[in-house]
Amino acid sequence: MKPRTLFAHLTFAAALVTAATADPAGQLRELDQLLKEGRISQAEHDRRWKDVITQGTNTPAATSSPSVPKLDFKRPEPPRPRNEFSISGGAGSIDVGDSSDVLYAATAMLGRFITPNLQLSIGAEYGRADIEDASLSALGGLGAIDFHFNPTARFVPFIGAGAAYTRVQIEDDSDYDWCWSAHLGVKQTIRATTAIKYQLAYFDHADFDIQGFAATIGVSWMF
Repeated sequence: MKPRTLFAHLTFAAALVTAATADPAGQLRELDQLLKEGRISQAEHDRRWKDVITQGTNTPAATSSPSVPKLDFKRPEPPRPRNEFSISGGAGSIDVGDSSDVLYAATAMLGRFITPNLQLSIGAEYGRADIEDASLSALGGLGAIDFHFNPTARFVPFIGAGAAYTRVQIEDDSDYDWCWSAHLGVKQTIRATTAIKYQLAYFDHADFDIQGFAATIGVSWMF
């Protein structure tokens, strides 16, 4: 093979490699140059030109970037406090036998949520009233269970029941008795860990002929 012919073949192969790795516009210019130098025929030029054009239209633009799905990052919610301390005070009505009068009551409770809705509490309660000019007071320890509806809302309704072992004193006489109660209310959240607590309770002493109700308002702190 003549050196000139070998050189032409090597140049043509190099041109094909360059055309395969170049952009479509560069490949077309290379084909035009090969045709101009007489190293390929017009038919070969036209066929390869058509292939480059077809390949270029089917190849995504080099500047296009792959579509990357957007990730929806959600900031995790901080855990809700499970403990609650509340103090409340209010008034109501108390019936002792055939007599009734105004009752003043106060409670302090420490509770813990064992589920997002269910709370167990312990605390102390105090009540005082004057029955036919006789002073009556009751002081005791209290346990309660409460169910909260929709606990993450601003207004959280709740219902519950409780039992207290109290010391009931009328003038100079006193005795101990169990007191059962049922209550309902709502907690109004005013801050992330603070709420106003409204409650209405009914109570009934087991052995004494004493029953009544009390409406209280208080403040609760979550921690």
